Amino acid sequence: MHLNINYDPNAGQYAFHASSATFKMMVGALGSGKTATLCVEGLTLSLNHPGNVGLLCRKTLPELKSTTMKRFFEFLPPQLIESYNKTERELYIKTAGKPSLVHFGPLDDISRYKSLELGWFGIDEADATSEEHWQTLSGRLRLKNIPLFGMGATNPTSPQHWIYKNWVANPLPGYEIFRSKTTDNLAHLPTGYVERLRAIYSDDWASRFIDGEFGVLQNGDPAFPDFNPKHHVKTISPTMGRDMIRGWDFGNRRPCCIFAQFDEMGRFKVFRCILGENEDIYSFRDRVIKFSNQVYNPFNFVDYCDPAGKAQRDSGKPSITVLNEKGIYPKFRFTHPDQRATEVRRMQREFLKGEPAFQMDPVNAYLIEAFMGGCSVDANGSIKKDGYYEHGIDALGYIIANTCMVINKEKEVVEISEPKWGYRGVSEWQH
Repeated sequence: MHLNINYDPNAGQYAFHASSATFKMMVGALGSGKTATLCVEGLTLSLNHPGNVGLLCRKTLPELKSTTMKRFFEFLPPQLIESYNKTERELYIKTAGKPSLVHFGPLDDISRYKSLELGWFGIDEADATSEEHWQTLSGRLRLKNIPLFGMGATNPTSPQHWIYKNWVANPLPGYEIFRSKTTDNLAHLPTGYVERLRAIYSDDWASRFIDGEFGVLQNGDPAFPDFNPKHHVKTISPTMGRDMIRGWDFGNRRPCCIFAQFDEMGRFKVFRCILGENEDIYSFRDRVIKFSNQVYNPFNFVDYCDPAGKAQRDSGKPSITVLNEKGIYPKFRFTHPDQRATEVRRMQREFLKGEPAFQMDPVNAYLIEAFMGGCSVDANGSIKKDGYYEHGIDALGYIIANTCMVINKEKEVVEISEPKWGYRGVSEWQH
């Protein structure tokens, strides 16, 4: 059925509509028309395939009603409405044959959709939802004799987001991504809209929400303002004959392990970082051991960890006990994250023999993101707990706490050495 509406798609929108990919994601900056893209595609699928069943959704009901549903009905010609139940939010659309049904619903209780049989679904502002939402609705695409499509509209995300992973970093089969910038939609925006945004946005915000670029979005002031990839990121290799140090953070289903060394000049070098994703400590331990044997087999390992690893976990044994079972006996000291961060900042400001005292191999994209602003501080200057970057920063910090910081037991505080970096082999660690 031909749909005559006031909609002039830009290049990114046109490509989205023309694609036959099963799972399509429209990535758009502010005012780029990504919600319109989703609404028009859902309406078109409902008209072109009589008897279709679709679900248009957003994270919460107020957001859905005030934006997504409002936009959908702006595109829908009133004469095509067969019936609409406002209470159930069920819309029947006239077609050339059997009417098509469109459900409108929030995603705050995904279980309500587990019995639906859908031909299409569309998630507006998908970056505010979880991968579980997407996977659950994907499992509802089972309407017979209808082309099946799952669609999303999203702001550009950070590289750790599930959307970036599934559509950009390692695209899954049948997944296709489309882009739209704010400047692609100027004809539908107020005069001076972009200029006003650029005047008030920081560079990282402008990159994400005007230019539509993926990347790290700082949530507050960066915790490590002296970190500079031009100085601190370089291809480095471990020194044979020196200990390979591993720092362990046990996380909450997101453990992390850092591989690092102090070279002969006392420079701290970070070679690799392994980050778990919804992984228990048993699986992660075995993965780290396998990696250690494959990549750093000739080295002697020295391990440091989070002191909280001594505590009993709800899921079973203490994390340190789990490591002990495979011959790993990490040492630890009780220190505060802000104290560890202070020493890392000092390292990043210093040069030893003409080279930065802190160096990192470029393979560590996750840690580089953390130091470039992913890890931030609150109004009091304390490291924020973000559930993601904090694990890498903590794992690295446990190495620093045990090699570069001196415990003042009488005052029961940690004092920072001035600056005696390097593996010192002192004997007051705990097991």
